[in-house]
Amino acid sequence: MIFADDPHRLWALLILAFLALAEYCWRVYRVRKGYDVRSALASLGVMAAGALVKPFGAVVIGGAFIGTATLAPWQFAVNDWRVWFTGFFAVEFSYYWFHRYSHTVRWLWTTHAVHHSASEFTLPAAVRLGWTGVLSLGWVFYLPLILIGFPPLVVGTLLAANLLYQYTLHTEAVAGWDRSNSCSTRPHTIALTMRATPNSSIAILAAC
Repeated sequence: MIFADDPHRLWALLILAFLALAEYCWRVYRVRKGYDVRSALASLGVMAAGALVKPFGAVVIGGAFIGTATLAPWQFAVNDWRVWFTGFFAVEFSYYWFHRYSHTVRWLWTTHAVHHSASEFTLPAAVRLGWTGVLSLGWVFYLPLILIGFPPLVVGTLLAANLLYQYTLHTEAVAGWDRSNSCSTRPHTIALTMRATPNSSIAILAAC
């Protein structure tokens, strides 16, 4: 089985699926806004197809991360909490610029535009990601972090956590987030997801 060797991934998928089902019920039965099931299924289809090329991307990007680490003059300790704390903001900073240029550089936008093609702002839209991320080279934005000493494990783990957190932003169901001090609130995400263009910019936590 695909998840036999990684039960944590299975649990994560089940939780994300449960949240998507809860959102469906909220939209249809609570606020009666309707739900574009075909668009949601299309997003899941894009995710499923992307999973087929994901191993190739993992090899390329993982190899680039590890190769860059060998060029670093020093490497911070993985077991030092200060490395993870500082790395959080460093990854957010790099992600901000990656995401910004994904809206302003057409080569990057070619991949990122897939994410903005959903008809509704719902949780499944969060997993509607382009398949050509390896070729568009967005991962290059994180290489400087590794070059200055952040271990690839730290960068990769924090980036994965960043993306999981963003899943929860792709919904209109969570009340009150628009009053948060975080720059990754729903109004930012809604406006930029539903009306994005190659020339628009986008913010995440580091955009404050």
